[in-house]
Amino acid sequence: MDAHVIDEHVIGTLKNRLNIILDYLLYNYMSAGAKLHIASLHIEDCNIDVGYIKCTIVNNQFHGIVHGNFPETGKSLQCTFEKGELLGPVVVSWTGAYIYTQMVTHTSTQMEGSFTQAGFTGKYIKNGRFAGEQHYINSKLSYECGKWICQDTALSIWDINTKHLGDAVIYYTAEGKIDYTRSLQKDDKGRDMCLPVGDIIVYKICKTMINGIKGYCYVKLSVPADVKRIPFIPFTTKSRVEKALVLEIFDREGNQYKHAYSALSARVFTYFVGEWAIPDSFDDNVTRSCSHGINIHMYMDHCDQWIWTR
Repeated sequence: MDAHVIDEHVIGTLKNRLNIILDYLLYNYMSAGAKLHIASLHIEDCNIDVGYIKCTIVNNQFHGIVHGNFPETGKSLQCTFEKGELLGPVVVSWTGAYIYTQMVTHTSTQMEGSFTQAGFTGKYIKNGRFAGEQHYINSKLSYECGKWICQDTALSIWDINTKHLGDAVIYYTAEGKIDYTRSLQKDDKGRDMCLPVGDIIVYKICKTMINGIKGYCYVKLSVPADVKRIPFIPFTTKSRVEKALVLEIFDREGNQYKHAYSALSARVFTYFVGEWAIPDSFDDNVTRSCSHGINIHMYMDHCDQWIWTR
C-alpha cells in the first residue's frame, strides 16, 4: 500500500496505537523489565510516511523504526519494533506529563534508553519549572495546586498558599529507583533541595497554644548523619526523616514554646523541646509524599505554605 492512497481510517488507527504506546511509556517507564506488545493492527503490509507518522506494517504489526509526532498533545516518539514487540532504542518526549499521578507542567521531558528481552534500561529526564503539588492525608487528596479539594474529619476546605518549585532533573536507574547522585531539584529561589548526607537542621510546621489559642509554630529539628532520610521527594518541597531531635519550637514573633503537635496529620504526634521525636515507623517510598516518618522541609520558609486563614 502506497502512502498516497492510505485512507483516513488507517491513519486514525495508527495515530491511536502510537498514542497507546506513548501512554504506556508515560505510566510504566519505571517498571523493571517492562515490555510492550501491541495487538494486531488489521492493516495490510505497507510503508507509511504522512509527515507526522512514519512506520512500516508487516503482518498487521509494527516492524522496524517508528516515528510519531503529535504537536496537539506535545508528544513525540521514536522507537523500534520487531514483529510487534517494542525492542531496541526508544526516545520519547512530551511537554506535559503525569508524575506519580501528579499533573505538572514543564518545558521538556525526555526518556532515552533501550528495550531488550529483559525489559527497559535507560534514563528519564525532566527539565523545567514545576508549579503546584498534590498532597494526600490518610490516602485522601487534600489539595491540588494550592486549593483544598476534599474534606476530611481533620481538614476544612480553605485556600492555602501554593509553593512553586524551580528547575528539576530526575534520573532513574534501570530498577526504577531515583538516582540521587545525578538528580537535582531546586526551589523557586534556586536553592538546592536535596538533603545532604551529614548532620542537618530541618523544619516543620506544627500547632501549639499561643496566648490561649491554637496557632501555628515552627519546629526546628536536628537530624544526625546516621538517621535514615529521603534526599528529596520529587516535585514537592518536602522530604522525610526517620527521627529527629527537637531543638526549638517558636512562632513568627519569636516566642518560644516547650511542645507542639502535628498540624496536618489525623494522628496527633507531639514534639517536646530537648527530646527525640521518633515515629512508629519510617517509609522511604518516594511515590507517597505523605507517609510514616517525620515529614520535614529543608528551608523554614517552605513551612509557610501550610499556614492558611479562614
